[in-house]
Amino acid sequence: MSIEQNKALARRIVEAFNKKDASTLADLFGPDFVGHTVGKDLTFEEFQKNMIALVHAFPDYAMTIEDLIAEDDKFVARWTLTGTHKGEFMGIPASGKRIDVSAITIRRVAGGKCVEGWDIRDNLKMMQQLGAVPSGPPK
Repeated sequence: MSIEQNKALARRIVEAFNKKDASTLADLFGPDFVGHTVGKDLTFEEFQKNMIALVHAFPDYAMTIEDLIAEDDKFVARWTLTGTHKGEFMGIPASGKRIDVSAITIRRVAGGKCVEGWDIRDNLKMMQQLGAVPSGPPK
């Protein structure tokens, strides 16, 4: 795929996330997709379950691409996730608090689909915004 096709794939993925459209995501990822996150590798099914958990916890969530870079068989997206905490998330009961979290995703593309990925999200900032972790230095 060309650089522009890889970028278009990235945009379609974000659009599917924002529409909460798990079936379109299945069309954009290869069946043997492996997602590398901090401490764990995910299958596509586990990746989809994470999307469902986000929908439950942050029903108004939105992803926004801030930067998008592509080369050869990969693209890199720096993106922001915003939403209101209205359902349990990672054991934290709904708080009604807003999140605004940055993340970086790298995806390897083959045959027009994402087949491998690496994700880093600022989970500490998210936990601070939810009130689960104190912000700032200890007093």
